[in-house]
Amino acid sequence: MRTRYKIIEKDGIYFVTSTIVEWMPIFTSQKYCDIIVESIKYCKTHKGLKLYAFVIMDNHIHLLTEAPELSATLTSFKKFTAKETLIS
Repeated sequence: MRTRYKIIEKDGIYFVTSTIVEWMPIFTSQKYCDIIVESIKYCKTHKGLKLYAFVIMDNHIHLLTEAPELSATLTSFKKFTAKETLIS
């Protein structure tokens, strides 16, 4: 997934969009959506992610979120989901 974001305020709530390279519609499959949900759960439990809303579209996701280290948390989120998606 590719994202473009800039964290300006450490304690801010951010609207984050993350897209699939070349806009491939992989989230039409339940198993890939489950990977996203599991990654979100992990980040909530271990990274301090607070998630206010999210939507999974066919080729991208939107999050309304905050975390103590949001940039690092999003990096972990993307790294995990990319690996799991390639394995599946």
